[in-house]
Amino acid sequence: DISRSMATSFTVDGQPFSRNSLLRQVWFDEVTRLVGTPSFFNVILFNETHELWKSTLQFASAQNTKTAKDWYDSPVSEQPRRDLAPGGNTNGTYGALEQAFKQSGVETIVFVSDGFPNGPDNDPLDIIDTSITEWNPTSRITLHTVGLMLGGNEDKTPAESFMKSLAEANGGCFVRYEADPVAP
Repeated sequence: DISRSMATSFTVDGQPFSRNSLLRQVWFDEVTRLVGTPSFFNVILFNETHELWKSTLQFASAQNTKTAKDWYDSPVSEQPRRDLAPGGNTNGTYGALEQAFKQSGVETIVFVSDGFPNGPDNDPLDIIDTSITEWNPTSRITLHTVGLMLGGNEDKTPAESFMKSLAEANGGCFVRYEADPVAP
């Protein structure tokens, strides 16, 4: 999720963060742990639309994790180029989840966001639920969700409910980041 609300700032132990900078740090730490294991990964950014880092899953090598990090960190105008700029709303949730479920060989998806779909053309939650049932009919793909609920003063209950129900319906866990990670 690289929507506008991911720029929300907060401090942890006196250190300034934004939801986006925390996402980047946590994501890179987790992907780096995969190096040396027989694991594959991909990155899908979303806000009003979505963008894949690669068209297929990539082996979790040190080089691939560095390349993915460089792509994530790159300004839109530089190489390695990514087209999707931070900002906007989260209309792209549906498309990002669809792409994740349709990646050949995917076993686990980790969906990270600070909210549920919003914007003028937001995807109704029942359409997302119905579509995931179609994309994952035998529930062979596990969907974990991570809610970045730090900072801001918005009501986080709808987002938490949405993300929790996605995880539960797909054999996954919901983790809520506040001052410290909390697994309800």
